[in-house]
Amino acid sequence: FSGSFKGSYGGVIGKLTRGTIEGFEVRDPAGVYMTYGGTGSQRNETRAAFAKAIEYVKKRKQWLEDVVAKKKDAKEPKADDVTKALAKVLDRELPLFMGASTRQQLEGCLDLCDDYKVPMVVHGGQEAWTMAPRIGRRPITMLITPRGSGGRATRPYTNLHKTQPHGWSITNAAVLSSAGVSWGVTTSGIGINTRLFAGRDLMGLPHEACFAVRGGATGADALAAITLTAAQILKIDDRVGSLEAGKDADILVMDREPLDYRSFVDLAYVNGRVAYDRSKVDLWNHIQTDRSKGLKKGWKPWGPWPELGELQPPTEAGGNGNGGN
Repeated sequence: FSGSFKGSYGGVIGKLTRGTIEGFEVRDPAGVYMTYGGTGSQRNETRAAFAKAIEYVKKRKQWLEDVVAKKKDAKEPKADDVTKALAKVLDRELPLFMGASTRQQLEGCLDLCDDYKVPMVVHGGQEAWTMAPRIGRRPITMLITPRGSGGRATRPYTNLHKTQPHGWSITNAAVLSSAGVSWGVTTSGIGINTRLFAGRDLMGLPHEACFAVRGGATGADALAAITLTAAQILKIDDRVGSLEAGKDADILVMDREPLDYRSFVDLAYVNGRVAYDRSKVDLWNHIQTDRSKGLKKGWKPWGPWPELGELQPPTEAGGNGNGGN
């Protein structure tokens, strides 16, 4: 997540189209990104940005009225791109993504929501479970990582300086659902980390949704978190997120339930076009997925290994039949 206290404007919402760039772009820009500041001056920058956008909305409204009235001195108000984008947020045209994780940061988001009547998508929300009912009374949706965000944040801990509930909880998604808060899931990162627990960051969205179920969320809510709810949060549910007439016909045909970690995609349709056919891809052929046919024969190793022959049992001298020790 990348945002500033004054707001950053940009990003693109796209979808993988495999083999073609046609239909990749769903919306440009994606929205406005902000981070709730930890200092008073940073929070003042955020409030100043909102005040500036509100003033621009008023001036633009007056300008449009003057144009309709055919006033000769009507002049379109000027503003920077961030202010114009933030004005679209206030008009419910673009989503506002607000980075906030701790209870204090979330409290600040609630205040901004109340003061400026602005809906927002809060990214992070580690301690949202401690104040879910209050979040549910406002036009706020969440983007969370059910497994935590890394390090100490991925397990419960006790801060002796805090007397109220705090920290990470795997029940975060379930508690938010019980309070009527819509939530989507994100992965712990966008890169590949080979340190410590290699591959942890390779978990995909379905796996993150599974962790939400482990914490008490329903399977239906978890599946929606990576389909329809996610599309609604991004304000693109008129095109994607569910199977309905008039939408983009992005369809996955899978051999198991989508949230089953053993499931494979057999067919993928993007914009009604077959973009992937598992039967024509050799990458997964060594993995047996049809358990009804019994076990397959052992997988033959690739590379130089078949030429090494059978390993011989150790000899009495302490070596082995292949000349090694």
